[in-house]
Amino acid sequence: MSSPENAIKAAVEEDVQVIGVSSLSGAHLRTGEYLLKLARQKGLNKSMAFLIGGVIPPNDIKRLLEIGFWKVCPSGTKREELVKAVKDAANSVNE
Repeated sequence: MSSPENAIKAAVEEDVQVIGVSSLSGAHLRTGEYLLKLARQKGLNKSMAFLIGGVIPPNDIKRLLEIGFWKVCPSGTKREELVKAVKDAANSVNE
């Protein structure tokens, strides 16, 4: 498991446009808020798009979008939809 700090550090080092997070533990709100807080502190929230997926209750999707995730992909999201989400997220950063 990578920490939010490590994810941000790696994203900066690799000059990525999209960070995708998978949450299976039920800590998606806490971890997601912290990850996006770190991104904002480093000024990365404008140059990177953030996606989250995994075991996410439908009631939490709106909150995750409100805190700054570009897309939420709960369990059962089809591969084609995930690929499209990543491509669309990358394109949104380049605009």
